[in-house]
Amino acid sequence: MIPHEDYNRKTHKNDIMLLQLAHKATITKTVKTIRLPQANAVLKPGTKCSVAGWGSTKIFSYQTSNQLQEVDLKVADKKQCKQLYRSFNSTSMICTGHRGDKKSPFKGDSGGPLVCNSIAQGIVSFSTACGLPPTFYTRISAYINWIEENMGQE
Repeated sequence: MIPHEDYNRKTHKNDIMLLQLAHKATITKTVKTIRLPQANAVLKPGTKCSVAGWGSTKIFSYQTSNQLQEVDLKVADKKQCKQLYRSFNSTSMICTGHRGDKKSPFKGDSGGPLVCNSIAQGIVSFSTACGLPPTFYTRISAYINWIEENMGQE
């Protein structure tokens, strides 16, 4: 595990970690790689993305799902994100969803991928305690240099 050295648990800044596999993955029909974004690429509000995970599907339960769940969401406007979370930083975070949508990643989905146009754009970081949108993600494009610098470290 290679966590970001400046991760801040309180603000969720730098909420990113690399995992080094014990051996090379075998690429198959079901195990594939995914493209990363260009450094500092920005998503436009309204961009359709999907997020997947095995997290809880019930508000008062920590039991995770036995089946992979996936939902389509839209990238929210950074002004709206800032209103909902004062520590929101659009240079290193993305947020999705609107209260009326009632769909969002939840407990146990942290670390999952936010995929937009077949590119891994975000990593599930945190959301509201009740599971309603918005959801906040680490913006991968802000960390491309950090990822490249830390690839292959033991």
